[in-house]
Amino acid sequence: MRSRNPFPESIFLALGVTGLLAGAVATPPAAGAPADARVATTAAISDPALAAIVDRFVAAAGARDFYARLQAGQRVDAIPAGSLDEAREDAALARGLLDDLAKVPFARLNPHDRLSAEILQWALGHRLAAERNWWYEFPVTTYTTFDLTLAFQALAANPLQSGADRDGYLALLDSIATRLDTARDRLGQQAKRNIRFPAPAAGPAAEYFGALQARFAQLPADTERRTAALLPGERAAFVEKVRARVDGRVQPARAALVTELEAAARTGPQTVGLAQYPGGKEVYRDLARFHTSLDVTPEDVRDYGEARIRRINAEIDALARELGIEGGRAGIRDWLRKDERFRAQTPDDVAARYMRAMARIVPKMPEYFPVEPKAPFGVRRLDPAAEGSMTFGFYQAPTAREPTGEYRFNGSRLEDRSLVFAAPIIYHELLPGHHFQVALQLENESLPPFRRKFGMLGFNAYTEGWAEYAAELAGEMGLYDDPHDRLGRLMLDAFLSARLVVDSGLNYFGWSLEDARRYMAENTYQSTTEIATETLRYATAIPGQALGYKMGHRVFDDLRAAVAKRQGADFDLRAFHGAVLDPGAMPLTVLQQHVARVYGLAGEGPAAAAAGTGSSGR
Repeated sequence: MRSRNPFPESIFLALGVTGLLAGAVATPPAAGAPADARVATTAAISDPALAAIVDRFVAAAGARDFYARLQAGQRVDAIPAGSLDEAREDAALARGLLDDLAKVPFARLNPHDRLSAEILQWALGHRLAAERNWWYEFPVTTYTTFDLTLAFQALAANPLQSGADRDGYLALLDSIATRLDTARDRLGQQAKRNIRFPAPAAGPAAEYFGALQARFAQLPADTERRTAALLPGERAAFVEKVRARVDGRVQPARAALVTELEAAARTGPQTVGLAQYPGGKEVYRDLARFHTSLDVTPEDVRDYGEARIRRINAEIDALARELGIEGGRAGIRDWLRKDERFRAQTPDDVAARYMRAMARIVPKMPEYFPVEPKAPFGVRRLDPAAEGSMTFGFYQAPTAREPTGEYRFNGSRLEDRSLVFAAPIIYHELLPGHHFQVALQLENESLPPFRRKFGMLGFNAYTEGWAEYAAELAGEMGLYDDPHDRLGRLMLDAFLSARLVVDSGLNYFGWSLEDARRYMAENTYQSTTEIATETLRYATAIPGQALGYKMGHRVFDDLRAAVAKRQGADFDLRAFHGAVLDPGAMPLTVLQQHVARVYGLAGEGPAAAAAGTGSSGR
């Protein structure tokens, strides 16, 4: 699942800003508006000062956004190095733009401009910490190397027809080598500040980069095959240049990084989590706010997670009695290990189970949504090189070259992976979850590109919160009527809710890996293998990201409850879904204000938008 991610379990997590400013902003449906169509406007950003700020932001940030080029079917010649200088540039850009944005009178802007301004202001505010956060991020886990995954896609997408194409291919290989060298150098600089990559994560990272040796080694043969139409001499010269780049630059950089990681696996700290590092607890408090896009504390998310777990455990115990499973939750674990109905024999079996769940939901979608995306969807196995250190998988958005949005699932160690989760996972990942939301946003040309694409890529709690709301909505749609599917949904809910407790525990409250794994073993239904990869993800890869799922889900639930209370018998669920989806992804604090304005809720702040609901999920 954004592991979704990317966004991650989601591909979004590692990506930046995209596109050139053009187009317009969608107008969300007002209360009582027709629910059968998206309401749009052709008005561009009309405030000159705001338009100039957005132009500068897009020009600077878009210069390093290779994903936007890949999505648009354009050639990619480079990926960011991940350097400290890049982080400093991000922070400096944010400071300057925020100073100018402070001079724009938000209250006087039209609703379309105001939403764009609020989204940009939030995003820039968190970029101020880019330089500081650089020291606490490890760029070598499978969750922080999506740039390399996309670089392979960009190499494959390059048509190699023109001289410029082939020069771009070679430049991208140089860029990959620089990225690998920078990652190794960064680990050394971090260690000098006593921010050392933990040994338990270094071994899996070394295995991952070791496995990339074969992929890089295949590139010369791939280019030879793909350039058969060139003149023989031209073809041979280019293939030799590719081989020289791979053997002379990329593979040595990769091998040196593997050596560094193998040393870290021997000598690095056995402890994990940000709390062990100087200033780490302060960084985590900021990450909790960033990844949830809410003004919350580690204490808030832990307490909410514990409350959810108590409720879910009681529901699962009751369902065990309904199914005649002795021993409550412990009995369910034993039952899952023995019941062959929930074990796949091959990765194709996994894919078939997911697609059967999709076939059930597709006919129901028009009853709940006013518009649907055009992009097709599918499922496909992950690259086996990444499977050893990734629990589930990630959603891969459509691109010009690969127009199908896909859930890339983990097809390894099937004996350890129960398919009882299959329906809720795929409803989270495809329909009505990630694919539905992301494809709608990409296709909504009434949004300016900086929101159509950047909004998708930057707001973890919106994308993951929506996906969890969507997975729960599938129950309202009658798709968990089978008690086994309902059990799977509760078990997945327990897994995602436990993250609130474990992520904060590892990074703020001083938990050990053993503490975290014990808690997950007691309160979730994952295998030992899955728990091992998950806890490393929270503590060493993307601390705080896992908070976005259930904290985001809570906001969507609370907003729906507030609007339903306000409208009473006139509440239109399809219109509400349009109101929260049409403007695209955004920080949840901005979403709360937006919904409050659209539906005339008392006041305009986040508290007003969710007043009196206190929901913990339908």
